[in-house]
Amino acid sequence: MSNNHPTPILPRGRGEDRPLIVILAIMSFLASLSLILVLMGVRQSSSWQNDLQSAATVQITGNDQFIKSNEALSILKNQPGVTAVSVLSESENRDLLNPWIGEVELPDDIAVPTLIRLSIDQQSFNVEKTENALTQAGIEATVDNHRQWSKNLSSTWSRIRFALFLLLAITLSATIGITTFATRSVIHIRQNIIQVLGQVGATDSFIGGLFVKRFLMLGLKSAFIGILVTLMFLGFFMIWQNSGTDENGLKITLEIGDFLWLTVLAFVMSAICALTAGVSARKSIQGQFQNS
Repeated sequence: MSNNHPTPILPRGRGEDRPLIVILAIMSFLASLSLILVLMGVRQSSSWQNDLQSAATVQITGNDQFIKSNEALSILKNQPGVTAVSVLSESENRDLLNPWIGEVELPDDIAVPTLIRLSIDQQSFNVEKTENALTQAGIEATVDNHRQWSKNLSSTWSRIRFALFLLLAITLSATIGITTFATRSVIHIRQNIIQVLGQVGATDSFIGGLFVKRFLMLGLKSAFIGILVTLMFLGFFMIWQNSGTDENGLKITLEIGDFLWLTVLAFVMSAICALTAGVSARKSIQGQFQNS
C-alpha cells in the first residue's frame, strides 16, 4: 500500500533538529523553574505577610512574671484591635530559644521573658497605647507588632523576585539568540531548496513562513519537554522537602494556576522561536537573492 502523504517542502532533518530541541528544552526548563519559583514565592510571601500583620507579641520581663502575665491578659483582652490572647508555654518559649542557644540548660538565675501571643486587627491596634496600659498597671512589657519583620520580608522578597524575573528575561533572550543561529544554520543546509523556491517564483514571505511553521512546532515541542522535566524535578523535590518537614515547616505545593502559567510560557517560547525564525529567515533569504 503506497504512502500518499506529500513530502514537505522544507523536510525535517533529525540530525539538525535534535541539538536544537535539547538546547531549547534546557532554556524552557530554566524559564519554567524561574516562573514557578516566582509564583511560589508570591504565595508564600503573601501568606507570611498576612500572618505577621495579623499578629503581635508582648514580652513581659522583671519579677513575678506569672502573676503579671495573668494581669496582662485581662488588660490586653480589652485593648482595641485585639481579637485573641494566649500565653506561650514554657516549652514553646524554649523552642524559640533552641535555634540560638541549642539544648543548653539555662541557669536558674536567668529569667526567660514570658511571651504573650496576640491576634490583632492591624488597622485598629495601637502599640503605644497598649504599652502605656501595661506600664500604668506596673507591668514591664514590650509590644512588637512585627511591622519591621514584615518590612524586611517584603524588601528581601522584592530583591529575590527581581533576580528571578531577570533570570527569566535572560533565558528568553538566550532563546532568541539560539533560534536566530539555528535558523541561519538550517537556511545554509537547505540553501538548494530555497534557491529552487526562489526560481519558481516563491515570495520571501512564503519561504519565511515555512521556517515560521517549522520553528513554531520545534519551539512548542521543546517548551513542553522542558516543562515536563521541570515538573518531574519539582515533584521529586517536593517529596523530599515535604516528607522531612513538620506542620510548622515550609510545605511546597503546586496549584492549578501554576500549570496554566506554564502553558502560557510554552506558547510564549514557541512564539518567540517562530517570530525570530521568520525575521531571521527573511533577512537571510533577501541577502542571498541580492548576492545572486
